[in-house]
Amino acid sequence: MPLFLLSGSPVAFLVGAALLGWAVGYALKRAIARMSSQLHLDMMRFDHAEQLPGLRGSPTARKWLPVLCAISSALAAGRYGLTWASLWTLVLVWALWVLIFVDLETLLLPDRVTLPLLWVGLLVNSFGVLTDLHSAVWGAMAGYLSLWLVYWLYWWATRREGLGYGDFKLLAALGAWLGWQALPFVLLLASLSGVVMGLFWIWRAGHSRHTAIPFGPFLAVAGYGVMLWGKGGLP
Repeated sequence: MPLFLLSGSPVAFLVGAALLGWAVGYALKRAIARMSSQLHLDMMRFDHAEQLPGLRGSPTARKWLPVLCAISSALAAGRYGLTWASLWTLVLVWALWVLIFVDLETLLLPDRVTLPLLWVGLLVNSFGVLTDLHSAVWGAMAGYLSLWLVYWLYWWATRREGLGYGDFKLLAALGAWLGWQALPFVLLLASLSGVVMGLFWIWRAGHSRHTAIPFGPFLAVAGYGVMLWGKGGLP
């Protein structure tokens, strides 16, 4: 069972983590705006805009990013305490928020974030920070290949793309950070929440069941939740 999230952590440390998260979140708003704008331009340049119809989040939602970063940073710091693991989990948390907002706005997960996140996860766990290197390497491979297999099975059955390659890379990154043992929990939570929220969004907006819905945010939130649940992503 996980430790109580805030037990044994000095209040000043948690407040400091929250303030740092707020400051980082404020800075990330501009980075997300630039990244989303560049991705939109790239889509227009290569005539991909009409190939990515679907539900998109409003850029005005970015105003909540500092608050979200502050809360999630404090919880992560409270979970891991005054350790190196706490510092690196904050890096993971902030990167996940970038991916969540960019995916909501563009339906894309940029390689400039997912790939460095994967390699940093392997580097961090070469020192056994969140899990051992063996679990991290297998987690990266299993994360990518599992969604790659789902993608092609869905394609062969429907001739439609059910996932994006960015989703493969994000799950591979989460596997590199949390280990292969965490992936079933991440996929279960992401899939269940994705189905429920997807049906709600489609019903609320009156879209077709074929409307594209970003899966990256559900993977990111599920990964964050599993990370909080226990060391290496396991209870």
